[in-house]
Amino acid sequence: MRAGDGALPIANGVAAKPSVTSAPGGVVRDTVRVTRVAGVRKTRYAVKPMDLDDAVMRFRAAGEPFLLFWSVETERLALLFERPDGRLGLIDPES
Repeated sequence: MRAGDGALPIANGVAAKPSVTSAPGGVVRDTVRVTRVAGVRKTRYAVKPMDLDDAVMRFRAAGEPFLLFWSVETERLALLFERPDGRLGLIDPES
């Protein structure tokens, strides 16, 4: 949103535009619709089933900050990432 078009800076780069809506019973209220969040990159990709060894190899080859994969050992989603100390971390959520 550009300055002068009614955009409101909310917080952390979120831009919003105010609007007025009427609720049941004729009550008028102000609402804010978030139109953009700065710094959020949306990526869609296929989550592939693999064991941890394969996930580590793919993670290192891809050069991305994380790898989301379907763990064949646990039959759940798992997230492999590089920790600040350079070692790898694995998030394996409980169901």
